[in-house]
Amino acid sequence: GMPKISDEQMNQANEQLKKTKAVICSMTKEERIHPEILKASRKIRIAKGSGTQASDVNRVLNQHEKMKEMMKQMKGMMKNGKNPFGV
Repeated sequence: GMPKISDEQMNQANEQLKKTKAVICSMTKEERIHPEILKASRKIRIAKGSGTQASDVNRVLNQHEKMKEMMKQMKGMMKNGKNPFGV
């Protein structure tokens, strides 16, 4: 089964999700499609628009990169006939 999550942990997760959503909504369509174009000035603009800090924008971008890499690995495993879920 899944581990129990306390109300405090659930609230923290919801707050983090709200920040992430605000950051993404503050990006232009082009920035969402090509996040590599984001330089310091754009990150500052996004942070101001989302009511967060530039470090929050960097965190969202880092999470995106990690997820992208993980999806590539899973795709490679599926291609090689290795199911990552053991099914």
